[in-house]
Amino acid sequence: AYLKDNETNELIEIKDNTNYSFTVSSTQNNYNRFSIVFNAKKQLPAVSTVSSFDLKLSPNPAKDMVTINFSNVQQANTTITFVNAEGKTVKTIQAGNVQTGVQRVNVKDLAKGIYYVTLNNGTDKKTEKLVIQ
Repeated sequence: AYLKDNETNELIEIKDNTNYSFTVSSTQNNYNRFSIVFNAKKQLPAVSTVSSFDLKLSPNPAKDMVTINFSNVQQANTTITFVNAEGKTVKTIQAGNVQTGVQRVNVKDLAKGIYYVTLNNGTDKKTEKLVIQ
């Protein structure tokens, strides 16, 4: 089995216990970017292979924008909240009924300091600390 990047046409052999990294931009249409290729005739969307509940923030610390990459074990109504150090919710993003996603968030309006970003899919929650400079 191979991971096919439909944007670059690159094929990468899929190996057990291996992570695959890639970069996305807000100008790209990243839906259906990857496929699992078993042979030249059969492809399955790679999105169906997501099996973890995960949240990643970059850059961290951030100044103007932060990119939030997330994944749910399965498709779910997903919310992302920003809570300041005093425990007040200062920003909420409705990401939709999705399994994976990337959100670029403008944080210029937030004061410098420590925030907690929480991914919530109705069943699970994961929180990461974000520093805004």
